[in-house]
Amino acid sequence: MEQIKNTDDIINEMLSTTPYGQEFLRHRRNHPQDTIQLINNVQELVAHHGMSVSAAKGFFDYMGVVIERRSRVKGVE
Repeated sequence: MEQIKNTDDIINEMLSTTPYGQEFLRHRRNHPQDTIQLINNVQELVAHHGMSVSAAKGFFDYMGVVIERRSRVKGVE
């Protein structure tokens, strides 16, 4: 019988396929408490603002552009 994967396993598999996802997974392993807090904070903010899934995804696309253009933090290239 095939074991059913939980949501975290599926998300980890999806993230592991991209350089940015791999970098995030490394960060989460190295800073688990901070990352959990960030995830919870972001989820609360999105819910607070009543964003649909599509609007939230668009917002994160927007934030990705902002981070790439304005941040001193450089991602994986």
